Amino acid sequence: MKGGSFAAVALTCLISCAAVAAPTASLSTAYGRAHGRIAATKSSFRSRSRQRERVNYGSIEIWGTPRFIQMTKQALDYLAEAQVLERIQRYIKMIYEPDDDMGSGMYVMPKAFRVGGPTWKAGPVWYAGAIAHDSMHSKLFWDAWARGANETGVAPDVYTGPAAERKCLAFQFSILADLGYASYYAQYFKRLESDPSYADAVVRDW
Repeated sequence: MKGGSFAAVALTCLISCAAVAAPTASLSTAYGRAHGRIAATKSSFRSRSRQRERVNYGSIEIWGTPRFIQMTKQALDYLAEAQVLERIQRYIKMIYEPDDDMGSGMYVMPKAFRVGGPTWKAGPVWYAGAIAHDSMHSKLFWDAWARGANETGVAPDVYTGPAAERKCLAFQFSILADLGYASYYAQYFKRLESDPSYADAVVRDW
């Protein structure tokens, strides 16, 4: 934990509805729109900072500054240690650092995780848990899509909202427990699970 405090490590669970297909949109159309947004982000990286780089970790593409990339690789190493990396890679295809360094969130289509500074700078163990958390949001969406919701649209409460948030928290905590941090985080997660309303924040400072 950064500074030994929970203050800087609020959970990352934003789902961008703008990146989700409308009920009548085809998958290819939805992907095209979503990839257009990510392409614009990549272009912004190239134009605004020469320090931005792209690397691959398995099937996950990482975009950001050298320090961000280093911390992301360390977090993914922890997920490999916890033996969940293969699962994570099915639901996250890109991890990137926003220019404003704030506002973490999961874009379920096309499986892109935006990570704010307070999250990735909190340390690789917490960061690993945050990646796991948001991969669960993506999994909930894509599981529903595979069950046929691609024809009618995936209802937001399937992958976001209190019930979904508790599933993501449970998965996140299981990863932290597997890494030996159960006792350190147990009380904190109990508080979050009892009231996951933090996920409704419009302005995210993590």
